[in-house]
Amino acid sequence: MTTWFYPTTKIYFVGDRVRGVVCHGQRCQTPDGLSTGDSLAHVQRVYGLTFALTPPGTGHQQLIYPTAEGGNCSMEFDFDLGVITKISLGCD
Repeated sequence: MTTWFYPTTKIYFVGDRVRGVVCHGQRCQTPDGLSTGDSLAHVQRVYGLTFALTPPGTGHQQLIYPTAEGGNCSMEFDFDLGVITKISLGCD
């Protein structure tokens, strides 16, 4: 796997294909207008309820949204104290 690093973004490649993108800066935004700093409740209003992870003993949460039925990609939102800190898109 090859990784390209930018100030607020990492792009992961396998061969000549993008495997994932992780954005954690102020300028991260989804096509539907969600950005880092938006609330967990706002994400759920825009994308609906989905699978959520909360590691025990932490205040961190993660919401995972499949990008298409039967697909192998997902969009993930990481939260700290209820606000988005990182937006990721990954494919298996």
